[in-house]
Amino acid sequence: MKHWCIVFIAIVFFACSQEEEFVGYSVKVESLDKLPHSIVVEIEGYVGESVSVELVDAETKDLIWFKDLKAGEGKKYLAEGFQPGEEFDYEVLVNGRIVKEGRVSLAQLSDEYSEFMDVSIEGKPLFNGSYVLMNKMSMPSGVFLFNESGDVVWSRLSDNFVKMVKLTSRGTLLTLEDNSGDKFGNGNLIYETTFTGDTLIQLQYGKGGFDRVAHHDVVLTPNGTYAFITNVNVDNVVVDGITELNAFGEKVWEWDMASHVLPVNEGEEFHQPWGNSLEVDAEGNYIVSFRALSQVWSISPSGGNVDFKFGRKCNFGLSEEDVPLYQHHAQLSEARELVLFDNGHRDERPYSRIVKYELNSELGVAKIVDNITLPEALFSPFMSAVQEFGEGYVVTSSLTKKLAFVNRAGGVNWSMEFGDRMFRAQMVDIKHY
Repeated sequence: MKHWCIVFIAIVFFACSQEEEFVGYSVKVESLDKLPHSIVVEIEGYVGESVSVELVDAETKDLIWFKDLKAGEGKKYLAEGFQPGEEFDYEVLVNGRIVKEGRVSLAQLSDEYSEFMDVSIEGKPLFNGSYVLMNKMSMPSGVFLFNESGDVVWSRLSDNFVKMVKLTSRGTLLTLEDNSGDKFGNGNLIYETTFTGDTLIQLQYGKGGFDRVAHHDVVLTPNGTYAFITNVNVDNVVVDGITELNAFGEKVWEWDMASHVLPVNEGEEFHQPWGNSLEVDAEGNYIVSFRALSQVWSISPSGGNVDFKFGRKCNFGLSEEDVPLYQHHAQLSEARELVLFDNGHRDERPYSRIVKYELNSELGVAKIVDNITLPEALFSPFMSAVQEFGEGYVVTSSLTKKLAFVNRAGGVNWSMEFGDRMFRAQMVDIKHY
């Protein structure tokens, strides 16, 4: 039995539990159907001195999870890295004394997940203590956390189609999900959940201010609100917008790009701008990637002004070859460096790239910092993502179902191929959550 002792802190509702009072404590140990790789441990109510709490396998005496608990520190924790369907007897020890015994049975995992979790590896992945977070882009769906050996150490299954997942700045998971049968990038449900299975926020299309369907991407803003790309029908033409809701589902702010791309002249071909990624920069502006325009826009949430447009047909002093083509996952750093996955196109530019630009939006100029052409094995003309990591970049190649580390010289140090496509993978450091 392999266990990874990763600790998450959250508040969670328990569907079933075992409980015993001791020395002021209330202890619960349980498994949840939606968390087939995890055991949830709750300890609360202690007000005395600091103590050491251990969860061990009663038969082998192997340590599964431990916590040095301080007075008044009653929280819920996760013991990680189990195999779905495992059953074993456990003991809970406080300062070496057994205070609780029981048996736990982990939920079974459907065989439909097995192909997705069958990971083939080339090279030696080095995650440096991080894990890779991703969604499964087919039904049955869910969110998964893999280690560098390709093992699942945590998962949350969903009855919905999970279209996107992000780890937020407060250690929670933000997902865009759909239960309406939408076949594109739209979702009608936004969740913020904890690793221990608690749903903190659920926003549903058609309720409150959620009156425009979410499209592709959602972000938790520095103000604690939820902003997402939307589809908007204006004069029978579909354009993109942004809606921002608070935790109660009330509309805080709304914007759409109708004034920027409309009207369409009669006989002129029009394609929806197709926003495919949304991030927030250090100044709180929205950075939106519009695939069909091959452009990245910076939009101010204060007045809805477009601070800059970068890409095709935008004068930043770059050649047509230097600007992105149908890009995805654009991120602008505090140093005004724009990183994106440049998808390319099978006919126009049959390769994908990682490109990092240094932008001066006030002067309207840019220069390329990194321009890395990816090998054919990582070519993905749609979706995909890039993240700076260590001395290079971690790339999600959605079409090829691969995650790879690419150094700044363009070499592929390692790659992992999964059994299903993922919208985006994110390297996450969850030790302090």
